[in-house]
Order: sequence, then C-alpha cells, then structure tokens
Amino acid sequence: MSALLLLASRALLHHALGVCPPARAGWIAAAANELDCMPDPRESFLWSVGTVQASYKERFRAMSLQEPQVPGLVLMLEVLTCFLPSCLLWAWSVGAVVTGTLPLLEGSCIVSAGLIGPIGLLIFGQVAVGIPPPDGRWRSLILSSLAGWTAIMALVSPVIPLPLEEMPWRDGVLLVLLPFIAALHYALLEHQSTSHVIS
Repeated sequence: MSALLLLASRALLHHALGVCPPARAGWIAAAANELDCMPDPRESFLWSVGTVQASYKERFRAMSLQEPQVPGLVLMLEVLTCFLPSCLLWAWSVGAVVTGTLPLLEGSCIVSAGLIGPIGLLIFGQVAVGIPPPDGRWRSLILSSLAGWTAIMALVSPVIPLPLEEMPWRDGVLLVLLPFIAALHYALLEHQSTSHVIS
C-alpha cells in the first residue's frame, strides 16, 4: 500500500509541475524535494494533493486577457461554440425582418436576443486570435449585459416571440447558456488582467 501511495504522490507532483505556470516551477521542484524527506507515505500523498491544489490556484491566478494560458485554438473553439449559434440567429432574424417574413416587434426581440452573437465573436474573438484588448472593463459589462438580456428575452419576457417560445432545451443551451458562460469567462480573464496591473 505504501508503494502505491508513493507512486501516486510522484504522479501528482508530476501533474502539478505540468499545471503550474512556468514562473512557479521552482516551487514545485522544492515541493518534490520535501516529499523525499517525509517518512509517512500518507503524509507525502496529502502533501502532493496540496501541491496540485496550489498549482491549479497559481494557474488560475496567472490567467489574464494578455496571457490567457489557454491555447488560441482552444479559445477560438470556445468563441465559436458559444457565440456562433446566437450569431446565426441574429443574422436570420435581421434577414427575416428586412424581408417582412417576421413581424417587426417579434423580429426586433429576436434581433436583440441574438445580438450577443456578433458582439461576442468580435470582443472575445480578438482575445482568441491574440489581439490584446484596450484597457477598461466595458467589454465584459457589454457581454454580461447582453447575456442577461438574451436570457430575459428567451425565458421570462412577456412578449416572447413565437420562435423562442417553442425553443427546445438544447437550443436554449446553445442560445442562452453557452453565451452566458463565455461572458463569465471573459469577465474572469478581464478581472485577472486588471488585478495583475494593480499588483
């Protein structure tokens, strides 16, 4: 049992080294040296679990808009997954209002609910392709406000347009929940950026 705990401790330290930001890698190496001095395998296992927890905490703290610590391809997939369905809804509803297929009141509700799509693609897409955003918190405020507005329009508005009223749950996830999650992620990255500037 003790050999298994030591093996698990080593594996956890190896994982912690992979997760920790490069600037803190020396700290993980020091923790590995401490592990060799511990006589009890259970104590070394708990030490390793704490090291992994601290590594994730440091990784989380290191994330910002300037250096999101996530590959650009992964961010781009997040942006497309979260905002493209709303963008397509927005484009369809604008076209339907212009051609007269959709009445103006219902169409304007759907246009406003889908507006998070193109704006989210623009704002968060810049981060995904490596364009640093200008200073200021207004971008996360815009995304959060639009995510809230989309939820209100799709879920609780008394003038819910018929296409949104008959929306299946999976479309609700695509059009309401995913943009909301992406707006929260952007706000987190923006908050981390401003806290790096302050400290």
